Amino acid sequence: KRKQTRRERFLAEMDQVVPWTGLLGLIEPFYPKDG
Repeated sequence: KRKQTRRERFLAEMDQVVPWTGLLGLIEPFYPKDG
């Protein structure tokens, strides 16, 4: 298991406080998932 990157840790923290379902609906078209 690889180490978490700073970005991943940040996203994990944000996930606690941000309603990602609504936010992802807005940004997903601009940020295609990779992997």
